[in-house]
Amino acid sequence: MKTSGQIDAVYVRIGDEVKAGQPLARVEPRLVGNKSVLINAPMKGVIDFRNAIVGMSVDPGTKIFHIADRSHMTMLAHVYEEDIGKIAAGQAADIEFLAWPEKIYKSKVGVIEPDLDDASRTVLVRIPVDNSDGKLLPHMFARVGISLKERNADVVIPNDSIIEANGERFVFVKNGDMFSRVDIVTGASDDSYTEVTDGLVPGDEVVTQGKRQVYTMWLTGGHMEAEE
Repeated sequence: MKTSGQIDAVYVRIGDEVKAGQPLARVEPRLVGNKSVLINAPMKGVIDFRNAIVGMSVDPGTKIFHIADRSHMTMLAHVYEEDIGKIAAGQAADIEFLAWPEKIYKSKVGVIEPDLDDASRTVLVRIPVDNSDGKLLPHMFARVGISLKERNADVVIPNDSIIEANGERFVFVKNGDMFSRVDIVTGASDDSYTEVTDGLVPGDEVVTQGKRQVYTMWLTGGHMEAEE
């Protein structure tokens, strides 16, 4: 704000999205004969602060508006002290916001803060987030999953297909028109899938739905035919 005068028109409200050059308010200068001055948005964004009322006096330096560009935001993740050695810039990150659980925001670890918080024993990790859809708001809570290491697994199966009994892990595999029990050795896993390092080969079809029924039939010496 470079003009002393009185606001005689306000065109935007808090929460409005504006474009660069869009008029925000009009000021009538104190000096008689000077033309009215339009205050225009210097950038696109969202009005998140407005201190402008018709009839209000303003001077150079008066803060009237604040515009935030929210097309790109930063996720602040708190990483516990014992895990910080596993985190590095550039690692893939999947972010799930509590307000939008149906969407996973893909990103990568950005800046890892150099200081440890004494109270929480955590380090802040900054992760940039694309907010081009405009759904994200400041201070939203989220869960973030960081890929510590990428693995190229030959065989990955759904967790729902694995049976554990008597200290063994196994699955039932479709073998022609029958099912066969196959003991497996597993590797890395997440909430949905598990890597199989031994026991299966690419292309094997494992039972997921009805696996307990197949297992019961197998225990009793019965057979269940596989359906196409």
